[in-house]
Amino acid sequence: MDYRLRKRDRIRSRKEIILLLKSGKRIENKEFKIILREREENSRIGVSVKKNIVNSVKRNRIRRVLKEIFRKNREKLKKDYDLFIIVKKDISSKTYHEIESAFFALLAKGKALKEC
Repeated sequence: MDYRLRKRDRIRSRKEIILLLKSGKRIENKEFKIILREREENSRIGVSVKKNIVNSVKRNRIRRVLKEIFRKNREKLKKDYDLFIIVKKDISSKTYHEIESAFFALLAKGKALKEC
């Protein structure tokens, strides 16, 4: 298993994001919203953190943590998905494990995780 997060593993173009926002399934909790859509191959991730939430250092930390959680755990997804995460409030003070558990709880709510 390749554990790198390559360019092909990220949603990068505005066109892809708009398509995902229009046709994706939405799941949310108080921390963030996940929009997901099935793909034929290769799960991908995109992360958006609003500028009014925190400063750039903390926004980038949030992005890095969410991408790392996805990178380490993408094989736990039922199928291949495009995931777009919109951070709704400041989660920079939370630990990696708190963010990870909130992320998994949200994916479980949307029935996107494999059964254990």
